[in-house]
Amino acid sequence: LCTPLEGLRAWDRLGGFSYAFLDDTTRRELARLDARALAHRVALARDGLLELLREQDIRASPWTEDVVRHASDNSDASESAPCESPATTRREKPFRGQAVVVLAFPPGLDFLVAFLACEACAAVAVPVRPPDPTGAAERFAEERRALIGVATASGARLALTTRAYAAAFAIADAKRNLFSTLRAKKVAVSSVSSVSALPFAFVPLERVLRRRKRRITDARVTPTPHVGDESDTNTNAKESVVAFVQFTSGSTGAPKGVVVGAEHVTTNCALIRARLGVTAEDSNVSWLPQFHDMGLVGAWLVPLTIPGGGGDRDALRHRFAARQNGLATVSRDEGFVVAKKKKAVGVFFSPAAFAKDPASWMRVASEYRATMTQGPDFAYRLCAMRFGSQSARNLKGFRTNEELLLNLSKLRSCLNASERAQPDTHFLFASTFLSHGWNPKSMRAGYGLAESVVYVCDGPVRVAQINRRALEETNEAVECAPFDTRSKELDDDKDASSFSSVRVSSCGAVRVVSGDGEAQISALDPDVRVVCPETHTELPDGRVGEIWVRGGSVAFGYVDKDGFSLGAAFGVPLATGKIREKKGGYLRTGDVGFIDGVSGEVFVVGRMRDRFKVNGRAYSPEDIERVILDAKPGVFRRGGVAAFAFEEDALREKEKKKTIAFCTPATRVGVVA
Repeated sequence: LCTPLEGLRAWDRLGGFSYAFLDDTTRRELARLDARALAHRVALARDGLLELLREQDIRASPWTEDVVRHASDNSDASESAPCESPATTRREKPFRGQAVVVLAFPPGLDFLVAFLACEACAAVAVPVRPPDPTGAAERFAEERRALIGVATASGARLALTTRAYAAAFAIADAKRNLFSTLRAKKVAVSSVSSVSALPFAFVPLERVLRRRKRRITDARVTPTPHVGDESDTNTNAKESVVAFVQFTSGSTGAPKGVVVGAEHVTTNCALIRARLGVTAEDSNVSWLPQFHDMGLVGAWLVPLTIPGGGGDRDALRHRFAARQNGLATVSRDEGFVVAKKKKAVGVFFSPAAFAKDPASWMRVASEYRATMTQGPDFAYRLCAMRFGSQSARNLKGFRTNEELLLNLSKLRSCLNASERAQPDTHFLFASTFLSHGWNPKSMRAGYGLAESVVYVCDGPVRVAQINRRALEETNEAVECAPFDTRSKELDDDKDASSFSSVRVSSCGAVRVVSGDGEAQISALDPDVRVVCPETHTELPDGRVGEIWVRGGSVAFGYVDKDGFSLGAAFGVPLATGKIREKKGGYLRTGDVGFIDGVSGEVFVVGRMRDRFKVNGRAYSPEDIERVILDAKPGVFRRGGVAAFAFEEDALREKEKKKTIAFCTPATRVGVVA
């Protein structure tokens, strides 16, 4: 177990670490930081941020003190819990409250510097999506209001960003204020600047770094030590209780600020490394947003903690020295023409670049010989569709150089998470990239949520064919027939694939089932149960209910404008005497699923708040959408159908829009395509 800062210190000592960020258009490297350069910039940013907090008199937010008291009240129970993180024993003295800093960075490596600087000075980082100053005025205003809401809920009075973005935001904000003033027929110039003032100050990271550099130059003192060195007396990351606040996307409800502790991050990173087998030889490629939990933790922070996995340090150093650190070369590997670029532990490019060309995801993975990547189900499907359409245009002619050079034989782990993994996606991705060396066994379906940092479990893609009537009427998971994602035999059988059964993907095993009984996979793995949401009693295997989670990765709770709270999701005990309850209880995820008693795998079938009942049968929107797509192949595009429950007033509003709507007032179920 190690924090990202401790991992950075080990990387700095051992060598072989670098992060690269690519240009949106050319895919050439815009920036690259090795461990020494990153540690030095983090140290400068930490000292500059501490000075800035003191000068502007930015004190600890009151809600962070409530989190400290909550953590102290549960510390004894956490230490005795077998499923809790061993990191809880590292706490040696009481903590004080922490200041809160918003991180509104466009995609780039500066975000990581600012995030680690917040950890180094025990400030709470709040990653957010920065409003687009080049977009439409209405959209900018909406994103600006969302940013103000996040800052108000978290109590932040300071926001870090880049110099270029701060200038662009100021210009867009000034235009917005000016136009709103002119529309209101207010000509007083003095009133323009006071319209909708931000509750925090935007400070460029370059200014924070320059403050420390200027102080070192003027005082002629020894340069700032690297973060994590024994001589670094300013480092107090171990005194940090809250690491960051992750605001959920709001796709299934109002955005919530999840309070994630430093120990939760450490435990979850260790759990991901253990379950995915992450080593120092791995190289990860990601386009995911850095303010999203899957991108922040899974792509940016996990590689930093690789040295914390233990093992022989000499062996690690030998593997680091063997890395390809030369210029780009071209060679032959496993029958493919391979383009090798300078090795990097992490390679990143922006979500906008992926949206413009989804196929660039696999091209970058091939160019950098990546071994790992992660993304939601729609991204894998879109990447395969776009690459397939581009290849189809070249069937009558010669293949492009990029297609000839594409080699995905090293890509051993493709984590499909953040939404329900669809069997069709696995088949489409395999059929598209199988000829380029991609191994279908590398696709893994995962389950996680922000309330558990990001990750709960994952495993190889295994699809269960569940009886639809039993699932909808009695909440029982009765398997009909095995489903093979490598063939589309069942896709053509409408009776098996669409109408009488439901296809559900496994999200990995959550416990080991043997002749000796059940047990957790490891001490880091969370305790996952399927519970009746009404009675709070645990359900037997094969019964569908709400998924509850308990473990060292479960966050503290929520924060909003009213302060810190557990809400209705955290610390809920089971209403049974079968299991010895501990202080703290379980996390109610709001997801509906079941556990296979034979394999110990968990299957997610939907969200509680999205499901609706018609004539006593419970339906999930995804299943209705799949039935329509299978019934009318080629009529609707994938992802272009949405099922929902509606009221009479909502139906009239939908009819005003230019959409194709299939609505049955008798059942109050509608579908928009």
